[in-house]
Amino acid sequence: MSGKHNRTTSTLQKGLKNAVNEMDSSNAFRAAFSTHLPNSKTSSPFKVDGLLEDEFSDVRSLLEFKSCSMSTARCSISARLLT
Repeated sequence: MSGKHNRTTSTLQKGLKNAVNEMDSSNAFRAAFSTHLPNSKTSSPFKVDGLLEDEFSDVRSLLEFKSCSMSTARCSISARLLT
């Protein structure tokens, strides 16, 4: 696994390890996306948890997070790639 992937994974694991609610989970994933796609922007214009856009890599994804914690090993994440 490349260094970039290791940094992304590490960022996500650290964030989820301390997550106690849905907002903490959301922030952990947003931080991981920012680590992996440094030019990306996340906004919430469609009453979802986020719209991730990275024009450099042409990635657009609607994000919906649910409560997630590494300590309980339960996680429910949905993302839909937009074309």
